[in-house]
Amino acid sequence: MTGNMNKTGNPLERGSGAGAIATSWALPSPPVAAAVSDGAATTGIGEARPTRTKKFSRTGQWELTHRDMTVLRWLGEMGTADLRQVGTLLATMSDQQTITMARCRAIVQRWVDLGFTAKKRILADRATCVWLTRAGLDLVGLGGKGGVPGTASIEHTLGLADVRLHLRQVGAVSDGQWRSERLLRASLTCGGIQRQASRKHVPDAELWLSGSVTALEFERTHKGRRIDLIMIELAARYDMTYYIVNRSTRSLVTSALARLTPNERARFTVRASAQLMPSYLVTGR
Repeated sequence: MTGNMNKTGNPLERGSGAGAIATSWALPSPPVAAAVSDGAATTGIGEARPTRTKKFSRTGQWELTHRDMTVLRWLGEMGTADLRQVGTLLATMSDQQTITMARCRAIVQRWVDLGFTAKKRILADRATCVWLTRAGLDLVGLGGKGGVPGTASIEHTLGLADVRLHLRQVGAVSDGQWRSERLLRASLTCGGIQRQASRKHVPDAELWLSGSVTALEFERTHKGRRIDLIMIELAARYDMTYYIVNRSTRSLVTSALARLTPNERARFTVRASAQLMPSYLVTGR
């Protein structure tokens, strides 16, 4: 898919030059949540949500709120997130500025008890990870098997979730404007049969902004010279691609950019992942 970049309407403004590491995103200030006339609160993704519902139904079963469903869908799209990320997302959709870790654990445990999520401490330097089960994926309309995230990819997934949370917090990209790799791959499947287009490289996300489509790549590990072919393909399909890099991949990406033609190189902007960390809104341990 090729996006027609709107150079003036894209809130993810480009840096001073292709391949340059920017110190921060040139982004607007976080939007202030507006009151809704019917007494509902806003989710931060451009739609109103009902006020809090009862925790239990008349049959004594847990009821899922709009906030539950939104966070579960977010989890399904990303693949996994840790408790600090889940708690931060929960806090942004409530009337409170923060949420305690104890409260976050209680909410997640409710989802586990209902059979929609599973959790496990996987990485020593990260909080417990949470992901959707098959029942959870079916609940939010994504489908799939669910299962424990692979240890080889979990750091990449959590890092990408941090980027998405940051862009959400600063009002640059709403949940509806972010198309995850899971959704992009699903769009390449028709009746269980992979289309010819599925052989193409799938970016980590697409950002649908003001009528344009921008690719986003979170480059955490080295791809070697394979990155050259990926960049050529991305330059042919998108008017702009954002590469998020860390210290170990910065030189890989900038060197690959130098091997592109000037026209291709102009379609890329490189950002440092350290400048895209969210403000975690979870207190306590």
